[in-house]
Amino acid sequence: MHKLYFKLIKKIIILFIITFLPLVFYLYLNEEVHTTFMSNTDTSQCKYILDAEFIASQKSINISQKVIFLNKTNKNMSKIYFYFNNKKTKIFNITINNKESYYKVIGNDNILMIISQNTIEPNETIEINIDYLVDIKNKEMMNKDKVLSYQLNSWYPLIIYHDKNGWDLKNAMNNYQNVLKGNHYIRIFIPKDYKIITTNINKEKAKIKHNKGFYHIEEINIEYLPITIKK
Repeated sequence: MHKLYFKLIKKIIILFIITFLPLVFYLYLNEEVHTTFMSNTDTSQCKYILDAEFIASQKSINISQKVIFLNKTNKNMSKIYFYFNNKKTKIFNITINNKESYYKVIGNDNILMIISQNTIEPNETIEINIDYLVDIKNKEMMNKDKVLSYQLNSWYPLIIYHDKNGWDLKNAMNNYQNVLKGNHYIRIFIPKDYKIITTNINKEKAKIKHNKGFYHIEEINIEYLPITIKK
């Protein structure tokens, strides 16, 4: 009886190794390859990675935004400033390197100031995560053919330009968008009766893929990535 039991256990273990271990290895390898690919090809000062969902019934977009930022100055930093032109943005949470961060909206309600718990040293790379909801009711348009659309320009927070003289807050307060160039990777889910069209700021077609309601949009070395959600 015991021998039969041990044989059964042995068969189960072998079956597990044959069936599941290759799958686990594949998923791990795939993630490692993806991470290596991104780190080897993306050397920009800031990288924006957005995971978003357009909620048509609320005319809003729910966004989890990750920003990879490199301090290229020769000075320590304690604050990061973002520009955004939609005053109807509800922020839920902000972290820097997985630590809760204090933040405040200043200027003409168009500058997001984030204070880091730790000093950001020269040549240090940090990860900023922002969870928020953007109300886009004021972006709604209807053309003569009764086609509904939402035209969104700088619709997510963008890091304000800075150099040896510091942050360009004066222009930002006057609603002049002067932000750092970076690489932008956006995944957004929309209802099936909507679609997304986009051009980059040079009026050229952006790289875009569509699969089962998810749109993947990618552009490099630009200030922002505008999109239009169209019904």
